[in-house]
Amino acid sequence: RVVVHHVMERKVYWNGSSDSDLFMREMQGITNKHYSRQLRTKALVSQKIKAENGWFPGNKPPLGYIHERMKDEQGRPLKRGTIIVPDPNTKNVQQVQREFELRGNKKLTLSQIADQLVIEGYITKGQRRAYESSIDRRLKNPFYNGYFQWPKDGPRYKGHHELFINSQLFNQVQSTFGIG
Repeated sequence: RVVVHHVMERKVYWNGSSDSDLFMREMQGITNKHYSRQLRTKALVSQKIKAENGWFPGNKPPLGYIHERMKDEQGRPLKRGTIIVPDPNTKNVQQVQREFELRGNKKLTLSQIADQLVIEGYITKGQRRAYESSIDRRLKNPFYNGYFQWPKDGPRYKGHHELFINSQLFNQVQSTFGIG
């Protein structure tokens, strides 16, 4: 009772299909699987090369940063390739800076930092519950000190992205966690 339509091949497969048609479909499936593996390998290699060149290859940079399309000599955006730059939405950058200031200079707890950010209007009360773990991840993230790991459990790379947290403050915050 199951009928499978493959539009691209203009074929219909069902219980009564010939053995040669079913065999051809299986071969196309194997070919497609191989092609998919090749694409995955090429993507991983290109991500590694991008990381080795100092550019974060992930699709979601940390809060305060965005992907920006690379540009040619005339300043026109290229179709492919991005770099990481500070977020033009300055509220996101200021929020991260404020988190580091509150932890490094005032030695506030994560809960107190979250409360202060609500008071200062950086986040809404609805976001408050899961927010402390996000603050903790950001404050410990080496990306804000110019480094990143790719993949997450892979080697550490020196990034070319612009920093908006100074190294002294970053190290001061790390010492509050007993790191480095």
